[in-house]
Amino acid sequence: MERIQASVQRLRTVGRRTAAPSPTPNATFSREVLLKLPWAASLRLITMRALAASAAFGLGVAWLDPQHLFILVRERPWLWLLIIVAYPVLSVVPQELVFRSFFLHRYRDILGSDSATVACSALAFGFAHLVLHNWVAVVLTLLGGLLFARTYWKTRSLPAVAWEHALYGVSLFTVGLGHHFVTRWVQPP
Repeated sequence: MERIQASVQRLRTVGRRTAAPSPTPNATFSREVLLKLPWAASLRLITMRALAASAAFGLGVAWLDPQHLFILVRERPWLWLLIIVAYPVLSVVPQELVFRSFFLHRYRDILGSDSATVACSALAFGFAHLVLHNWVAVVLTLLGGLLFARTYWKTRSLPAVAWEHALYGVSLFTVGLGHHFVTRWVQPP
């Protein structure tokens, strides 16, 4: 009961504090995270983890849905190349700004812990993908949201988490899961 009362009190305090425009920025957010480059070791770990996941995605598609394996690469290579170039810039960066940089810093005080904030960020990220009308997109984005939020908290680097998100997204489109993440007009025939 005490935890609930403490959470309610925190919400009231944060609500009062943010009701009017605040002259001071959020204490947990520094604009440096927008451009902070991660250590080479972090990038290596992120890249190796994404390569392992890509192999798992490919094996999963080959086993469960073989007709879609590399379908975009095989049937619409120019669209695949466009996605590889445009997706990181037009989709990944805006999503990471909202779901990691903004969300994690903005709601950390309200939610009270890093783990609760990471979980809520992942839920919001998965929920945002409900518009795709399939459970595969929601589940994969929920899991990706957990991974991306965790990476962001560890590195405090938007470029690092955007790199990770881009690797996973391009991997999904490459191995044949991309049709779960787009509307009908982009899907291969």
